Amino acid sequence: MKVQRCTNDTCRRPFQINEFAGRKPHGDLPEAIVCPHCGHQETRWSDSVFLVHALSAEQEAAFDDDKDASQVG
Repeated sequence: MKVQRCTNDTCRRPFQINEFAGRKPHGDLPEAIVCPHCGHQETRWSDSVFLVHALSAEQEAAFDDDKDASQVG
C-alpha cells in the first residue's frame, strides 16, 4: 500500500494506491490512476494494475500530520 497525493492543484488530497504487478503480453501500456476525491486522472506506463481508495478522515489527518512533521527541520 502506498499513499499518494492528488496532482490536481485544486484537490491535493491523499489517497491509497495499490499496485498489482501484471504480466500483460503487450508490455507497458498506459494505465489511468483516478483520484477518488475529484476524479483527476494521471497516466502511468506500466504492465501493472492500480486500485485506488479514499482514506478515512483519520488516515488522511495522520498522513497530513506525518508530512508536516517530516518537513520541519
